[in-house]
Amino acid sequence: RSARDEYNGLMAGEIDNLDIPKERATTMAYNAIIIRMLAACYREWTKDKPDWRPLAEFLNNSSMRLGVDKGLLIDSGLVAPGTTSPVAQQQIVVKAIDYIINQVPS
Repeated sequence: RSARDEYNGLMAGEIDNLDIPKERATTMAYNAIIIRMLAACYREWTKDKPDWRPLAEFLNNSSMRLGVDKGLLIDSGLVAPGTTSPVAQQQIVVKAIDYIINQVPS
């Protein structure tokens, strides 16, 4: 199971690489920084916990939509409200990863 609805189409072959630029106007899920951050969340989560599904469910239910004032990326500090790009500074990304891991229900 994929962790994000946006990735289901990629996994099923329904979304082509040429479709991704259009999707970037509505979601951060295709942003390279976000993809790396999600991979880091998975890596951190699985260091201590063998079952990745709670993390996947949490991420799947979290908003990564643009143009919102609240959501996982804004709450984690990775994206400022009203902006369309994540902050790429390492210390901000690390804090966002920690925030996300700590928000997953145990």
